[in-house]
Amino acid sequence: PDGGELALASLRGAPLLLNFWATWCAPCVREMPALDRFHRAWSARGPAVAQYLANINPDLVGLQEANAPLGGPAQINVIAKALPGISWVYRDRAIPIGYRTSAFTLVDHGMIQLNWGGKGGATSDRRAAWVKLRATSDGTELLYVNLHAQHMQLKKQAEARSAGWTRLINALKVINPGNDLPTVMTGDFNAASNETRAVFRDHLVKFGAAGFVDAAVSGTNVAPVARVSSYNGWGDTIGGKFYYKAINRSSSGAHIDYVWTAGKANATTWQVYTGPTTTWRTINGEQVPFTDFVPSDHW
Repeated sequence: PDGGELALASLRGAPLLLNFWATWCAPCVREMPALDRFHRAWSARGPAVAQYLANINPDLVGLQEANAPLGGPAQINVIAKALPGISWVYRDRAIPIGYRTSAFTLVDHGMIQLNWGGKGGATSDRRAAWVKLRATSDGTELLYVNLHAQHMQLKKQAEARSAGWTRLINALKVINPGNDLPTVMTGDFNAASNETRAVFRDHLVKFGAAGFVDAAVSGTNVAPVARVSSYNGWGDTIGGKFYYKAINRSSSGAHIDYVWTAGKANATTWQVYTGPTTTWRTINGEQVPFTDFVPSDHW
């Protein structure tokens, strides 16, 4: 940069975008503002998520796409550095689990294969990470599961998700027979909580039959903004126009990201966290909530 030399080794572990362009290339010049916005958005993502977590102050953390190509390991590294009281399992994977070091000790952990890329409608390998933890306060053990399911709302992909649910439930029966341990499961299930179509709603059917309860059903919603969708899509469309950072709300408040509980675990409250600051603007005569930062297309 600035006419000097840069050792690529110094960027190891961080996302790198190398762009070749020239001043006489009109499309190249036009794309520079977009690249600048991209840099500012993604370089801020890790610190913003870390600040969100610091505000919430959780005992357990489940992330999805923590090492996605655009986020890279630099994002989880920033988050981990900002939360020194959290220990991480599978930090090098896209679905790491964090737990408060002072509250728990790690007993066991593992991965469950849900899908294989290119088979049964799955577009990529999908797994669920799990840990058994022991509370330092009274020795109680619990099971925590975190996953990111097959995406896309097509029949073949819904069938892949459904097959993955069966594999997950069967594996959990071995790891935790009879839901003997209190169990918490989080993740992006890519399947709506108000889904009515056969196969597409198999997460509701199969996990319900296995003794799991959606926290949004058992707990009280304490979010300051009502009807927030867990999938935000970076903003909301109002009156045919897209507004970046608008908090996306739906009439049903349906979600595709879940906290499930089983055994003696029970969710008393829950919320879709949209950041520490919400401002309201009047658009087309409607009051619309905006956040100061959107860390992803999901909350």
